[in-house]
Amino acid sequence: ESGGLRLEGARINIPRPERGSGSRQGQYPPWVFQLGAADVALQNCSISLPMYDTEELSGIIRWPEDQSELDGRDFSTGRPGRYRNTLLITDSWMTGEGVLLNAHLHRRAIVVRNSVLCPLRDLLQLDISGAEGEPDSAVDIDHSTLATPNTVFQINSITRNRRTVRPLRLFVQSTIFATPPDPGEQIESESISLKFEGNVLEQSQAVWFGSRNGWMLPSIKVLMRGPGMLPVNSPDFTRDWLSRWEAGHTLQPLYRSGDVVLANPMGLPHRNSLKPDSYTLAGQCSAAGWSVTGEPIGADVAQLNRQLEGKPSAGKKSQDRKKGKTKLPSAPRKSSTPGF
Repeated sequence: ESGGLRLEGARINIPRPERGSGSRQGQYPPWVFQLGAADVALQNCSISLPMYDTEELSGIIRWPEDQSELDGRDFSTGRPGRYRNTLLITDSWMTGEGVLLNAHLHRRAIVVRNSVLCPLRDLLQLDISGAEGEPDSAVDIDHSTLATPNTVFQINSITRNRRTVRPLRLFVQSTIFATPPDPGEQIESESISLKFEGNVLEQSQAVWFGSRNGWMLPSIKVLMRGPGMLPVNSPDFTRDWLSRWEAGHTLQPLYRSGDVVLANPMGLPHRNSLKPDSYTLAGQCSAAGWSVTGEPIGADVAQLNRQLEGKPSAGKKSQDRKKGKTKLPSAPRKSSTPGF
């Protein structure tokens, strides 16, 4: 439990369980990865679940509460303010029916770089409701594409008796919030960017620092939903997002209709046709030149497609987009200064 795992170049494709066998039990475990008190890196990986409901697969990664903390064991570095464990996802493609990541966060960090994450259920289910201490955790996402017909950030918490000093910090930069291309099939969804339970905003249990991100509106139906929030007929970025975070915590966002457009939004015959370059941006949309270098925001989908096909990288240009992007988030600080 005190070690680590680095998985590089893995190609995991789980077929749909066979029907008519008389029992569906035991064909697959509910999660592809069940993590413990360890550091895990998934690099240049492709993980695909069946694209239709299997009833037994819950999702790709589960990171439950750290039992070593509950048992009194200590696998941390011993240096105050450090995250106990880190999950790194870089240069990867993950898709399929189910949740992408279900995680209990207490002194943990999730880092995502240059990846396309597009489950058909919730993308990140984050539990910060633990009674012991504060979240003291971070999610750090850079140059990635997050696409789901359901919820990107699902944060579950409780009402605490004071303002949070060490919250869950969401650092998101040069990232696309999208919905999957329409395969011509009806998928019941609401497409929510952030949903939470508990007094997450009032007690500052989670704080947002975003820069140069793009939202595919109006395909995304709800920007934020929480207790006491009235339903809205259509998303309004100023009302539903900017006004709910501290001033200056959302820099240079793209949110107008047409700012984020896929090159081929209707070009899929069915869900199984999804691949990284299904999320190629239309050349005329603002997101196609919105990074600090004038290149597209979101993941380098062409590079990820070549990786899946076993082709060599395009070379320097792809590497330049990611230069300096694998730095882990800094240890939690009491300051509210953005971490970019």
